[in-house]
Parts: sequence; structure tokens; C-alpha cells
Amino acid sequence: MTRPLDENLHISSTVYSWVMPETEALLNEINTDPEHQHSLKIKHRCAWDGRQDRYHESFFDTWFDWVDPINKPTGTHVYPTAGSSEGIRESLAQFASLAKYKPHLGVPTIHVFEGEYEGYRALAEPYGIRVVQHSRNNWRKALREIIDDPRKGEGQKFYISHPSSIDGNLWGEFSTFLNAVHNLTNLKVMLDLCYVGCVPEDRYGDEKIPADHPVVDTVFFSLSKVFGLYYHRIGGMITHTEHPGLWGNKWFKNLTSLYIGEQFMGRYDCYELPEKYDSMKQQVLEDLDGTGQFTPQMGSDLRSSDVFLLANQSWTGSCEMTDLFSRCESGGSHTNRYCLTEHLYFNAEEHGLYDRVYT
Repeated sequence: MTRPLDENLHISSTVYSWVMPETEALLNEINTDPEHQHSLKIKHRCAWDGRQDRYHESFFDTWFDWVDPINKPTGTHVYPTAGSSEGIRESLAQFASLAKYKPHLGVPTIHVFEGEYEGYRALAEPYGIRVVQHSRNNWRKALREIIDDPRKGEGQKFYISHPSSIDGNLWGEFSTFLNAVHNLTNLKVMLDLCYVGCVPEDRYGDEKIPADHPVVDTVFFSLSKVFGLYYHRIGGMITHTEHPGLWGNKWFKNLTSLYIGEQFMGRYDCYELPEKYDSMKQQVLEDLDGTGQFTPQMGSDLRSSDVFLLANQSWTGSCEMTDLFSRCESGGSHTNRYCLTEHLYFNAEEHGLYDRVYT
């Protein structure tokens, strides 16, 4: 069950999408502008001639251009999906289904880091997939255990997000990790880019996201968090592995959502909104620090994450100060991830940013 840290702080452990003033403004424009409405009508007409079969291609072309400054992935197959969750779920379903043809590999197994996106485990276990969790701080030890196995992880997959869902940061060792997985194991990496577009440009430095690394089999992406479009279910999957379960998405796709996604990516580049709201986020962090509930008695101060919706705090040892975050356990190093969405919303509302949407 999701619980806020404090009802007066307006933050939570679960990450929520933020419907920003820009979100409402552009959606209002699309819903009321005659040119947008005409374009949508044309897209939906004459289904019998098959014209809609290719409409997702312009969406992917737009996304590849939009993400190009960060490094776009490669893949033989592209599928439009309802957010990233549909692609993740289908990849797990196919993985579990095909395992019956490879009994010598044992129970289908995926690997994740502790504190990662909870959906990997929640979606995998109902399919009978074994989920092995590892400490990211000790990832070399985790790989050593896989390497010591005779099959070196053959037929297994590692699901990981970058920027990371663990703390909302770009992980400095991500490229080293990918190289090690590629050179020393038989694992394939399934990369979730749900936070791409949520990080200001200067956080990347000289290194972008190696989404085209040869060990990366599949990439998932979504426009939910970057543009506040969670309930419009706009996403995609780029993969070297064909997924027949998603073939039908060339027909069964939401043309309006894909159009909305294209309009947002055409209006805002992948750095623009997180850079715009960085100063507001800093004010939120100052407000939270002022409450005195984030004193570093057992770890660090509350820190800004690279993802503009998140903050984080590291802890060592037990966490007697709060019982609201299960990652605070006895022994070892732990990270609390805080979602600032609600607090950002109230700040934007207080400054009248929503009032300007329809004026």
C-alpha cells in the first residue's frame, strides 16, 4: 500500500506522473484547435484501406529524433505499446512461455537490483518466473555468482532502468556494468528508459545512455513521466527479438495517443521541461529540509535526484526514524526514493501556473 511520508509534506514513495501546466495546455490545444482535430479525423477514417497500419512509424521516427541527443537504441522490431508496462509484460509472458521448450535451462529467471521498479517483479512472478534480486552496490559480486554457474546465466535476463528507478539518478557505473555482463556472462539486458526526458542536459556530462550496447536486447520507453501523460498510455518497445504477441499492435493501437505523443515531442525537446522546473524542485527540497524530518543522523541529507520528479536519501544501518520505507533495514546501505510530484503540483498551483493554461 502506498503511504506518504507525511500528509503535510506532499511526497510519497510511489512515483506518480505529474500533469504539468504544459501538459494541460497542449492537450487543450489538441482538443480545441481545428487543425489538430482535422488531422485526427483523417487518421481515423477509412480503416478498410489499411492506411492506419503504418501510422505508428511516424511516432517512432519522432521518438528516435527526440532521443538522439541521449543516444538512440537499435533494434530490428518496433512495437507501439500502452506505456512501457505493456511491453515489459509481453516480454515476460513470452519469456515464460518459451521456457517450456528449453527445460535444460531450468526455471525461467530474471535478475533485478533491489529498489528497482516494482513492476518487474510484480509482472514476472504470476508467470512463474523466478526473480533474483541483487544489491547494486555489490553488482560485481552478483555477476561473479552468475559467472561461477556453468551456464553463466544462459537464457536469463537482467531488467534494469536507466536513469535508475532506485534513486532517480544516472548510474555512473552503468556502462561498466553492461560491458561486464556482455563480456563475462550469457545474460541479455532489458533496458527501461521510462525516465528519459526527465533529466536536465548538464546531468549527463560527456557520457550519454548506451542504449545501443550489443548486450541490450530490448528497450522499453514511455512518455508518462516526462510529459505527465500517464493515463494516455503512450510508449514503445524496440527489440532484437520478435514478439508475436505484439504483432497485432500495428492494428490495435491508440492513434490519438500516438498523435499526442508526437505533438509533445515536437513541442518540447528531451531536456526542456526538467530544466525549466529545476529551480522549482530546488525550492521544494529547501521546503522539505526546513521541516527537520530529513536530518542525516544515519546517512546523507535529502538530495536532489537527476530525475526532476525525484529526490533521494541514503542510509546506513537501521532506520529508526521512520517505518514508512521498507528499504530501511538493519545493516548495509539503503536508499530512500521520494517522489515530489504532489509537492511540485501544489507549488505550480500556488504560483498560478495552471491559471495561465486556458488564458
